[in-house]
Amino acid sequence: MHHDDWMTAVIALAALNTVTLTLLVIVRTALQQALLDPLTGLPQRQLWTITAAARYRGMRHPAVLMIDVNHLKRVNDQLGHAYGDLLIRIIAHEILHIAGPNALVGRLGGDEFAALIDLAPEHRADLAAAAQGCIVSVDGIISSAEFGAAQLTDLETHPERHHEAGDDHHRRELSRLMRAADLALLRAKAVRRASPAPTSPALAFYRRSSDGEVPHNFNTLPHSALLRIVAPLLRIRPARPNRRTPATTRP
Repeated sequence: MHHDDWMTAVIALAALNTVTLTLLVIVRTALQQALLDPLTGLPQRQLWTITAAARYRGMRHPAVLMIDVNHLKRVNDQLGHAYGDLLIRIIAHEILHIAGPNALVGRLGGDEFAALIDLAPEHRADLAAAAQGCIVSVDGIISSAEFGAAQLTDLETHPERHHEAGDDHHRRELSRLMRAADLALLRAKAVRRASPAPTSPALAFYRRSSDGEVPHNFNTLPHSALLRIVAPLLRIRPARPNRRTPATTRP
């Protein structure tokens, strides 16, 4: 092959690589826009559930948190949606701090968040204490969040982890934990409504005696091979609150 032919081949290969990288960037951007929450950078509901199901298998003490933000509508109505967006970003930042660096936090929609964490039994009280501090002030309006939490030890008297079980088994376990955490969240919200003082517990762990049973075959999680393939392409890096937007301070 002549020198000119080599140069032509090298130039063509470089151009192909450039096109390929450009297409990957375009695909990643499109996926991020479709599957990541634009306000917080957190996974939206479908991506969170698929990613949570994939991570769940390797956890020693998996716990699901279901979280509800207070007074978002009031902030939107009285201060405007820019302040409401800021409240969501600030609360997301607080949840990330409470859940820890290895947690999978997602925004399920509106004022709803979820987190999957590895929570050793001796740290349950620490989690409850941290959740108590999730209080912010947006231009004078105090907002907070309630947390419902659930682990297998809350669902079963003598739970056993089956790490080698199939995907259906782990999706079913995770789905049951999500349902149990949701029931606990309802109780936490009822307690806060009855006693809205800042000292009222912000987090409730699931209790069968008061929250009701969650059936063993309960499973609402989707199965998506496509999302499992594309999820690693996404760089899930939650956005930090923009302090240059309307001022938010702790009360």
